[in-house]
Amino acid sequence: MQTFDQAKSIYCYGTGWGQRDVLQSFIRSVIPLQRFPIHLQSQKELSLVLNGSITEKDLMIILSLSGENKPQENVLNRMKLKNIPILSITNMSRNRLASKATYNLYYQSTEIGQSSDEIFSMMPLFQIMDLFYRAYVDYKQIDLEQL
Repeated sequence: MQTFDQAKSIYCYGTGWGQRDVLQSFIRSVIPLQRFPIHLQSQKELSLVLNGSITEKDLMIILSLSGENKPQENVLNRMKLKNIPILSITNMSRNRLASKATYNLYYQSTEIGQSSDEIFSMMPLFQIMDLFYRAYVDYKQIDLEQL
């Protein structure tokens, strides 16, 4: 919580549409707490930030189902070289993203139905982001009634 609280800027990146949807909800929830995360919508935006404004005083939050697809290995390596704190939030498994991250949160997702489309429920991801929000409220000892 301390890194989230003290970060000069917070950048958020979701690897798929479901993860980006979860991030939109999370970002809305922390605005009343005076935290204003920047939602990076694409791999290109992530690269632009990495080549420019992000520093070790910031925090990068990356949501991914598998932790294996995006961002690319070189992007994660460049973040490590720049000492950028990374919070990975991935499905519970050993994965490349979590191994490169400074901090890790895990969730357990289940496949929906029997189709070969690999459709997963995002509910556990919404829940872990809500728990993160609530933990931050507790950390800051914020009275939600006052917001």
